[in-house]
This record gives sequence, structure tokens and C-alpha cells, in this order.
Amino acid sequence: MLYLIPLSILVYVLYRASVTFSDLYLHPLRHIPGPKLWIAFPILRHISHITGNLEIDTRAFHTKYGEAVRIGPDEVSFITAQAWKDIYGHGQPQMRKVRSSASNPLDIISANGPDHTRHRRSLAHAFSARGLQAQEPILIEYVDKLIARLHGIAESQLPANMVKWYNLTTFDLIGDLAYGESFGGLESSEYHHWVAAIFDSVRVLAVIALKDAYPLISKLFTLFVPGRLAEARKKHLDHSRELVEKRLKSNTDRGHADFMQSMLRHRGEKEGLTDQELEANANILIIAGSETTATLLSGVTFWLLRTPKAMEKVVHEVRSLMKTEKDITFNNVTANLPYMLACINEGLRMYPPVPSGLRRISPPTPVEVSGYKISPNTKLSVHQISAYTSPLNFHDLDRFVPERWLPEEMNNPSSPFYNDKRDVLQPFSFGPRNCIGKNLAYNEMRLILARILWNFDLELCQESWRWNEQKSYALWDKPALMFIATLAAVEDCNPPSYVSLHGEECNEFNEPNDPEVAGTSDARPITRGLGSAIKHLRARGGGSLRSCLRGFDMYFAYTVITTGIGIGISTLIGFVTKSHFGVLLGHFIASMLLPTWLMAWVHHMIANKPPRRNLRQMPGLRNWSKIAPAATLYNGLLCAFLAVPGTFSSPAKFIVGNSIVVLVNAGHGVSFGDLLIGILSLLVFPLVTFPARAIFIRVAASMLPEEDEPIVPFGRRFGGKSLAGGGQLSIRDAWTSFEWAARVRFVKTILKAVAIEAALFVAMILLILGGLGIMSFASSIQASHS
Repeated sequence: MLYLIPLSILVYVLYRASVTFSDLYLHPLRHIPGPKLWIAFPILRHISHITGNLEIDTRAFHTKYGEAVRIGPDEVSFITAQAWKDIYGHGQPQMRKVRSSASNPLDIISANGPDHTRHRRSLAHAFSARGLQAQEPILIEYVDKLIARLHGIAESQLPANMVKWYNLTTFDLIGDLAYGESFGGLESSEYHHWVAAIFDSVRVLAVIALKDAYPLISKLFTLFVPGRLAEARKKHLDHSRELVEKRLKSNTDRGHADFMQSMLRHRGEKEGLTDQELEANANILIIAGSETTATLLSGVTFWLLRTPKAMEKVVHEVRSLMKTEKDITFNNVTANLPYMLACINEGLRMYPPVPSGLRRISPPTPVEVSGYKISPNTKLSVHQISAYTSPLNFHDLDRFVPERWLPEEMNNPSSPFYNDKRDVLQPFSFGPRNCIGKNLAYNEMRLILARILWNFDLELCQESWRWNEQKSYALWDKPALMFIATLAAVEDCNPPSYVSLHGEECNEFNEPNDPEVAGTSDARPITRGLGSAIKHLRARGGGSLRSCLRGFDMYFAYTVITTGIGIGISTLIGFVTKSHFGVLLGHFIASMLLPTWLMAWVHHMIANKPPRRNLRQMPGLRNWSKIAPAATLYNGLLCAFLAVPGTFSSPAKFIVGNSIVVLVNAGHGVSFGDLLIGILSLLVFPLVTFPARAIFIRVAASMLPEEDEPIVPFGRRFGGKSLAGGGQLSIRDAWTSFEWAARVRFVKTILKAVAIEAALFVAMILLILGGLGIMSFASSIQASHS
């Protein structure tokens, strides 16, 4: 009987050989190219899936074979826009979804035909325009929590994992919308055990697909699958059931159309959902509504950090159009941020949350898909990552170029992106069974991204430079996306509280009726005007008038000393040169002797409560070389401009303070022309020299000691250009990192300060003239009496 064993093996080998030959050369799909090994041995596809390489391998096949690839005996993958319409579109019988033993026919993802329509109708209210508007306050609540936590991270200057924070936010939000309660991730800074189980359970799906195809062989593979993965999937389903049961027992109306309330609207009716269907949908919505959104946000953030020009453009758009953080709402981000939408679309192209294809089964009769004849019962899909990164569809496919989605590029025949096949991008699927949560996802992504870009400057850590090189198990297996955040230079006169990495609140939310913060509840930048700055300083200084004069004594001493030194030097130089330029040169030399004093004054102004007394804040001599280039630019430009009126006026002596010019007659009186030129110089030179002044202040601010807490949060690293407290911000970086919106506010503030200075100058002149008039009048009366 032993001869039966080799005979059985021979028969099986001959059978497999005949099947393989038939699949390769006689099958109705033989006209479609593809990898012959995968067609002959379909198990190779499952091995690729289990090892996380399926998307990489499929993309390589499309690069080699073209727009249609046969990746199995009865499976074809497409990357064309027409395939979306033919497989998933309207106007034809819907193809059945490919199910596995892991699929739940009771949820909206797996349901077909009338059942899918019934599920979609039950959720329609929650995802309607009115439902989304009602959910906005909930979304803002969780985004506020995210921003608060990121404030703590920015304050610490420690690297953090953006993938984790995005996931914590989206899972907390979707837990609230689906089950009526948050998972508490943003409060604890850790994943809820059920959320962690979701990540583990996703990997099991590849093993389940192998089991369905090869029940016997799969038992061998199962031996190498960690038991925790199967246990994680069981925990995931059990906890989902518990949450739904809890929500059904409470059955409370929360005042807005969350998912469960929407599904409960027709409970008990013929077209309503059963309790088992409610549970299945709530479970699937957690994954579909959180993991995918967090994935896209992670991908967009990564590619923006890898593409500085795109980051600069989108940050400028957000900060210039959203004047305050409160302006960042559903309506505003949808209507006013086209470049950010382009960035999101480009992120969806480069890093789609679901990189694989959504498989369908062709009908029992032959069909045509994208021009190819397809035999009955063939598995079909549009493989997303392959379609979105194919040279057949997109120019410059491996570069992150948001401009390709802007109308000026789309409608310009001379643009290299004019012929991009943009309608192939369908990350939310296509047709009557596309993702019902598309609008919620776009609102959520825009709001979160805009708030982060408004609040923070981000820097990618070196270890995450190749973050996009990932494996996939239906969903991406995302590694940590490490970043360093600094507070953006968009000051908030009443900044929100932030939470430290240890979970302790660093400062409490300000109460609007608190007398210490009265008048500072407006969330606009304090640099928008002198009035708001004065209110802010008074609030931080306990409400006293003296708080409005902080730094005056230090600056006055600096002015007196530099002026005295300058006069002394100019006396010697003036004796030699007999020119008013000696005064200016003397002032320049005096100012360059004490630039660290002026830097200490900047630190005194921007620090909340300096731990050292004024004079002890003076930086050491080792900092002179760091601040000297900015001081040279500022003082050099200042003196050069002040030299102009002396060039055109009669000889005069200029006594130069830091920002005032006093014309003193050399014995002949001052002509009207000289006086006019002097006054014009006084009024105009702050505007001409404002870039140099701004650069000096920003360079000095980058050298603020670590122990000093800034009175207004700002990014000490200036977008990664300067090491915190290290004073390594260059003149060029000090200017290029200065946002246009901040420049405008700075100029406006200078204009107001100059106007006040001019008004005081005129008032002083009038008082002097009035006093002289009174004295002259009194003298004339006295003379007449004599």
C-alpha cells in the first residue's frame, strides 16, 4: 500500500500542473498581463499580505505591466479613473463586495444591495450638513484638548510622536460621536486598552484571508501568529458590544446628531437597524472614522515637514487669513484655505489612508472594465497607492506638490501638471457606496491641521526622515512620527492653558471675570495695537500703571550712557573732522560697545518675571559676538539714515540718542528748512529702519535664557532655526521666519508709537513757545511799569 503515497503525490502534482497551465494560457483573463508566479501560486499574494508587502509588490507590478494587472488566477487590479466608474459607479448593478470570515455582514462596510441602502439611510442624519454643523462644538472641544497638550510639549522642547497625538484625538472624538463617551486618551496621554487592541487586530485580517483561501495550510501559519493578536481581536469585539449596550440603556438625547442617535431614529421599525446591526456599525465606525483620519493627518504633516516651501505657504495662508484662533471654524477653513485643501489632497495622493483596493466580484456575465474584457466572478479593484503614484496618472509623481490641485495649474495648458488625471483620486471610494463620512473627515482634517499650523512651528526629527517607508496590513503600519514643536510667533493675549508631559496643568484657564485678567480675554494677538498691549501688560503686572512702564528705567539708562559715550567720542572725532558725521560715528561706536545691554532690555521686556534684577540680566561678554552682527545692521542703518538730513541742511550738530535727533544751532539759529528736514527724519526713520529693528529683537529673543518664562508664548526655536537659548538665529533666518502678518502688526505699532512721539514733540514745542510768550509778555509789562 505504500506505493499509493507517491502515486497520490504524482496525481496531485499533475493536477496542479494542469490547473497552473490552464490559469496561465487558457483562462479568459490570460490577455491581461501580470506576474506569472502569483497567477500560478496564489498563496504568494497572501504571503505578501501577511508580511506587510502587498501594496509595495502590487505597485511594482503596475509599474512593470501597466494600468491593468492580473495579480491572481481570478483577480485583476486597475489604476484608471474609468475603472472607478465601471467597478463602483452609478447607473449599473452594483458588484458584490468580497467577504472573508472576518467580515460582519451586519455592518455597513460588508452589506450589499438593499441592506447597504438601509444602513446608509439610518446614518444619513448624522452625516448631513445640519448634523455636521451640530457636531462642530464637540470637534472643537477635542481639538482644544489636543492644542493644550501640544502646548505642554512645545514648552518642554522634547520630541514627541505626532502619530500618537493624532490617534488619541480622533479616537476620543469618534468614541464620543459613536458611543457617547470619550476614550480619555488626551487626558491620560495613553491609548485606551480597546484602542490598542484595534491596532493589533488589524494584522489578524491578513491571516484570516489566508485561512479562507487555504484552510489546511493556514493552520501552519497560525502557529507563528502571536496569541495576543487573536486575543486582541476578541477584546475589541467584546468591548464594542459592552459600549453599545451601555449606550442603548441610557438612550439619552445629547442635543446633537451623533452616530448612535441617528441609528436609533428608526429603531424597532421595519427599515430600522437591529441591535446587532447597531453594534456592528458602531464598531466599524470607530476604525473607519478615526484611524483613517489620523493616518491622513500624519501623512500630510510628514510631507509638509519634508517640503519646506509647501509648509511655508500653507502656514502663511492659515496665519494671514485666520486673524484669530477663533476664526478657525468649519465654514472658514472650507471657504478660505484653498492651499491647505490642496495639501490635504496631495497628502491623500501620496499617502492614502487605505492604500489597497476595495475588492468587488464581477457579475455572472462578462463585463468590460476600463476597456478590458472581464470574465464572470472575477475579483476586481482599483489599487489606490498604485493609481495615485503612477506616471500614467501624475507628473512628478514622487514629489509632494500641492500646486497640482490649484485651479491655476489645473487650467493652464503650459503647466506640467495640466495632464494629471486627477479624477483617479478617490480615497473615499466612488459611487453610491462611497464613504458616508467623507464630509466629516474633510472638516475634521482641515480644522485640526489649521489649528496646529496656527499655533505651532514644527520640525521633523532625523529618525523620522524616512517615515513613509512602511508596511501595510490593509491599513498602514505607522511608525512613530517624531517632531519638535515650538509655539508660533502668533501671540495670544490670553493664551489657553497647556498641560505638561506629566499630565499636570501648567496654568489654569483664565476666568473672564477675574480682575487680574480683565480686559485680556480677547484672543487676538496682543501686538495688534498699543491699547491691547497695555491691557496685557497691566493684567500681567497686577493692574498698576507702573507695569505699563516696564523696562523704561533700563532703556533710559542705556540711552543716557550711550549718548554720553557717543558725545565724548564725537567730540574727539568732531575736533578732527569738523563734521556732523562725527556725532553719528560716535553714537555708532557707543552703541556697538553696549549691544548686550540692549539685548538684556529685550529679555526684560519679553520675560514674564525675570529671576534676576535688571543689571544682573546683562548677558556675558561671550554673547557680544552673537548679537554684534544684528546690532551692526541696526545701528549702522540707523546712523546712515540720520546722516541724510545733515547732508542737505546747513552745518549743525546732532546729538543722537537711540531714536531721537535734536538739532542745535551752531550759532546762527536753525532755518525752517533744517527744522523741517529734522522733523521729517524723526518721523520717517523708524519706518525705514524697522526691518533692522525687528531682526535685532528676534535675534535677541532667540537668546532668552531657558529659565526665563516669556510673557507671551513664542517659538524659541524659530521653526528649528535656533537652538533654544543658544542665540544661533542668523540675520537671514530672523527675517525669513518673521511672518507677514506679524510684520504688518509691527509696522502698525511703530506708526502709532511715532504718532504719539510726534504729538508729544509738538505739545512740548507748544508748551515751550507758550512759556516763552508768557515770559515775553510779563517782561514787556514789567518794562512798561518801569
